[in-house]
Amino acid sequence: SHKNMDLSKQKQTESKKLNVTIQYLVMADLMAIGYSESDAYAIAYPENVALASQQNNSIRNNIVESAKFKKLLENRRSRVKEGIATPMQLDEVELVGTEEVLKEILRSAKQQPIGSKERADLYAKYNDIKKESEQEVIDEMCNRLGYNFTVTSAARYGNKLAVKIKNTGLAPAYFNLDLCAEITDAEGSKLADFGKPVRIEAGSFRENSEKTYLFEYDGTLDANADICLALYDSDNPLCQGKNPTVRFDNKNTLSTNRFKLVQTEPVAGDINADGAFDTADAVLLQKWLRSVPDTHPANWKAADFCSDNRLDARDLSGLKRALLK
Repeated sequence: SHKNMDLSKQKQTESKKLNVTIQYLVMADLMAIGYSESDAYAIAYPENVALASQQNNSIRNNIVESAKFKKLLENRRSRVKEGIATPMQLDEVELVGTEEVLKEILRSAKQQPIGSKERADLYAKYNDIKKESEQEVIDEMCNRLGYNFTVTSAARYGNKLAVKIKNTGLAPAYFNLDLCAEITDAEGSKLADFGKPVRIEAGSFRENSEKTYLFEYDGTLDANADICLALYDSDNPLCQGKNPTVRFDNKNTLSTNRFKLVQTEPVAGDINADGAFDTADAVLLQKWLRSVPDTHPANWKAADFCSDNRLDARDLSGLKRALLK
């Protein structure tokens, strides 16, 4: 059934010419421009939203594994790459609205026997989609306000953590935000705080600016512990009681809105613990050696080029020589 889509005449004509269904063409075009299998399938087959997850997975896998679809996808990707044809645009498809989807799920759920697993699964799907819709409203508000926070680098040394964040949006944060480092389980659920939260005052983090934040855990922690960053927006009336409330603009942000930090090898010379070794580290060490106020090396051991468990002018010389290599 194509009642949920309003496709252009061009796409309808093209699907007939290629001897494929319109859904096939929609899904192939979306995947050709970078959509994932699951997202492309959800857009191309919106009427299947009420089906069980296992059934949808089976249908999707049968499609993408079929020789006919593989050939079509290869063709669409080649055309996009070579610039022969303009790929399908999203304005050519009128997606099913969230309210219509929720109504369809409720209708299907009520048709299932009371107490059945199928009925319970559909109600669970209803609640999940409703929660996602509420989060989309919050995200859209943030986008309209114009701020987007992107983690550009992070470095952990024992019980200390340094994080660099950039506001890639068009305006500062409208509400007060609390930036937190948290110890989590593998799924991103909070277990404990990693140090004290940092308050980002409304209007203080200007657009296109970048700042470094430091956290320190009071105690010992396993080197392989999962650490996530989270932003809490308690002043926003739309977000009260919902945490974390602001998503980072990084692609691999978890569904819990937390951004999971990935363990990498420490960078030699990275005394400010921003994940990179550059002139900023030399400036920081020089200031610290001169006892400039409010100068705090986040990871002093990274600059101990003499390996004598102390920092002095010889280490500064070694750091500068390393920068020239």
